[in-house]
Amino acid sequence: MKHIAVTVLLFALTASAFAQETVHLFNGKNLDNWYTFLKSKGKNNDPDKVFTVENGAIHISGTEHGGITTNEEYADYILEVEYKTGEHSYGGKKGKAFDSGILVHSQGQDGAYAGVWMKSIEIQVQEGGTGDFYVVSGNKDENFSIQTTVIGKVYNPRGTEVTGYTPGHPPLYRLGSGPNKKDVAGYRNKNEIEKPAGEWNTVKIIAKGNVLDVYLNGQFVNHAYNVKPQKGRIQIQSEGAEFFYRKIDLTPLPKEVNPLPRFAVISDTHFENNRGEGAKVKVPKALKNLLSKEPKIDAVFVVGDLTEKGKPEEFAQLVSVFGDKSNVPEGMDVYFMMAASHDGSMQNQELFKEKVKQPLHQYIAVKGYPFITISEGGYLPSEYSTHTKKFLSESLADAAQKYPGKPIFVFTHIPPQNTCYGSKVSEGWGIPFFTPVLDKYPQVIIFSGHSHFPLGDPRSIHQDKFTAVNDGSTTYSEVEPKIVDEGIHPPKCEYVTEGIIVNVLPNGDVELERWDTYRNEKILPNWLAEAPHDGSRFNYKNRSGLPAPEFAKDAKVVTKITGKEVAVTFPQASDEEVVFRYLVEITDGDKTAASFRKFSQFYLNSETPKELTVSFNDLPAGKELKARITALDSYNNVSLPIISEAFSISTQP
Repeated sequence: MKHIAVTVLLFALTASAFAQETVHLFNGKNLDNWYTFLKSKGKNNDPDKVFTVENGAIHISGTEHGGITTNEEYADYILEVEYKTGEHSYGGKKGKAFDSGILVHSQGQDGAYAGVWMKSIEIQVQEGGTGDFYVVSGNKDENFSIQTTVIGKVYNPRGTEVTGYTPGHPPLYRLGSGPNKKDVAGYRNKNEIEKPAGEWNTVKIIAKGNVLDVYLNGQFVNHAYNVKPQKGRIQIQSEGAEFFYRKIDLTPLPKEVNPLPRFAVISDTHFENNRGEGAKVKVPKALKNLLSKEPKIDAVFVVGDLTEKGKPEEFAQLVSVFGDKSNVPEGMDVYFMMAASHDGSMQNQELFKEKVKQPLHQYIAVKGYPFITISEGGYLPSEYSTHTKKFLSESLADAAQKYPGKPIFVFTHIPPQNTCYGSKVSEGWGIPFFTPVLDKYPQVIIFSGHSHFPLGDPRSIHQDKFTAVNDGSTTYSEVEPKIVDEGIHPPKCEYVTEGIIVNVLPNGDVELERWDTYRNEKILPNWLAEAPHDGSRFNYKNRSGLPAPEFAKDAKVVTKITGKEVAVTFPQASDEEVVFRYLVEITDGDKTAASFRKFSQFYLNSETPKELTVSFNDLPAGKELKARITALDSYNNVSLPIISEAFSISTQP
């Protein structure tokens, strides 16, 4: 059995492994790390002062097309840039949306594209479109390309793969951007993430291998993969509009040895549950898919409901699977938490300690970060001892003192009530026991399971007084009662297993990768709990889920009548996060003759059906009927409907 002692993990790291200090590419005084290039004047020849430093910021006048370029090449980094628009635009850009851009992985000759910029990958900086991707390469050049996933040319993590090569290719739009935006000065989309003109915005670009992730003002907005090339200089454009840039900070990501924690979280293994292929098949599969990812994971946290009924033979199966080196590599550590709901009540605590050879609660450090595990309790506060609450309170207080400015990772089976998806009183899976303690610590990131609610739902992360995360399930999925008419276990729920990989990044942010461990697919987007962990950057707080889902313009409803039954088939709508369900109504004029709430099955990810069908019987005969479909997201935002052609059920027997 893999086991972690209650101590700090020590690693033989070279000094170079820790040398990941932030590089201030702009020092606030001059352009020492950069050179200028203008289309008409070339390198380091700027007599009209298109680029100057004023009041601690780089002022780009925009009067001439060109850019500033770093002297050095960079790969594998986090780049944070603050910018704001000015007041003036020029030439063909006059009156249009203020436009600039951050070009990464720039290689080759200056001016190779249009006589102005190096070939590169552009992260657009433009009113209404900051975060869009362009490939700046002139004629098709497969050395410069990216892939994204889009629906209707707008980024969507469950859409169609699109490869970008040339500037003639449409931009690969970010969340909230799109082909219908207006190219006018001051333009902002509905529910715009970018701040009003003249206010400072923050763009964060994470370049990691062949992946680019973009965040705008703390919100994830775009993702590219299969990025080529994977390193190069960084350029900032002058493109006919006045801009100011101040903070331009680059933090290298570790290369060979990761000095920061990287760990996996799963829950609800339920040995011996035989739904679908059963725990003895699904849990090893989930472990292998998670733990094969690079860089190496330090530890696995298994957050409760380890067994189905708390029997000794079920604990033996758990120990056998996690002790198998083909499932959990040698040297990787595993922490377990039990829970009263399936692992048995208080009398099973000794069985738990005997079988997994770990204490009920643990307070440890991994690579200089605090971790607290709680292995006790069920639905009622009475199921948690005074000792448990004292252990949590004292551990949190100690961690806050010893690890200032760092997140505190907490693990328990049942989520704090009214936080992440599954924990609301109406959903039935949360408990108020921990909340008064956790409310004092905004740096807490607590992981829990219990509900089996799908990890792909955006409500699975919640921020208010602290951060709470639902980690899905490793046996089968489930949804809240009375939300769809297929019950709490919709179709193929037994073929859904999920988990999380958590990365502490060099700048202090915590990145959460969501994984479909059954299909070995990443569930996008990654989440980012941003530093400082003091509650000031809770980007997942008070979310509305807007805009509402949309059907494609050519979406059609097809009805097929067989005797007295009508089958209604319709295409899935799209949403910036997920479409959760559909309301399928059969209308008789202004009246509703029948209705059905259909689950979208988004939890199947790449296997989510492109069309859904609902069948109705006992409809009124001889009437002119229509099928009306509306899509709802996780926040109950409702799409515009799509409606079928009229049909009728025969009055004949």
